[in-house]
Amino acid sequence: MSPQTLRRGLQVFGSWVRAMKKRKTSLDQMEQGINQMSKMHLREAMRDVAQSRADACPPVCPVCGTGLQDTRIEERTVRSQWGEITLKRTYGYCPKCLRWLAPADTEFGLKDRDTNTPVWAEMMSCLGTKVPMSEAAEILEHITGEKVAPSRVERETKRTAEKALAVREEDVEQALSPTEHHEFARNYAQPPAG
Repeated sequence: MSPQTLRRGLQVFGSWVRAMKKRKTSLDQMEQGINQMSKMHLREAMRDVAQSRADACPPVCPVCGTGLQDTRIEERTVRSQWGEITLKRTYGYCPKCLRWLAPADTEFGLKDRDTNTPVWAEMMSCLGTKVPMSEAAEILEHITGEKVAPSRVERETKRTAEKALAVREEDVEQALSPTEHHEFARNYAQPPAG
């Protein structure tokens, strides 16, 4: 964040806190209000940092290093634990990989279909594996204040499960491979008990 933006945000937050001191409110109201104000500032800080990082990404393919062609600026909106953030990032065509991409998406760890930040996705999938999807959605809303549809929790939980299964399949293939099983054993060997 620019120093002016940060200073203005802190002034707004400070004014709000001073106003709360003069009102008769319960601890519940205080905590909810402070949480909402904090969330707004955290979302803005996240957007500002991510946008700065997106702006710094050179227009080259993160896979092969070839300069992108037909570049343009496109927006992408992702949901975080503090709400939606929209970023502008360079998008272009890699003539070597024969695909369209945004280098910032790769830097951020976002895949083509991702609509959630990695942390928000992890929160959803973690709860989605423990309780029914509707309960997971209710818990997330209660904890973060962010509404989330049970179907979104279910999609994220399934995607995480698919990723875990793919990693497991790779491990099994490596463990059963006559040429790679020693490498697999070395990677997963337990250190001696001391």
